[in-house]
Amino acid sequence: MNTPALLALANALDTVPENEFDMGTWDCGCTACAIGWGNRLHVLPDGLVLPPHPSATWYPAFNGETCGKALAAAYGMTIDEVTETFYACGYECTRMGEKVQPSDVAAKIRELVEAKGK
Repeated sequence: MNTPALLALANALDTVPENEFDMGTWDCGCTACAIGWGNRLHVLPDGLVLPPHPSATWYPAFNGETCGKALAAAYGMTIDEVTETFYACGYECTRMGEKVQPSDVAAKIRELVEAKGK
């Protein structure tokens, strides 16, 4: 697990305004997901990039992998961990009709790092 990169992202997410955070899409424009904010705040792991996608959105890419597989490779996570951490479906609040907040993602990253450290 790439603990330093994950904790850097968690710390950066602590600074993100809730009204400018959106886990509903990979679009990393004005409103962004966790990885989009990582890119904007320059805390992504070396080699993880967000090139334009043919569908006119942005998506993570790393060592020939894209989207969830790219995040798994860059952060040393399993696909299940990536889904639970970086996709809105991994959060109970979305099932209750509420929006995922940057603090939710930061907390989940820290919980994962702590669990893996044991």
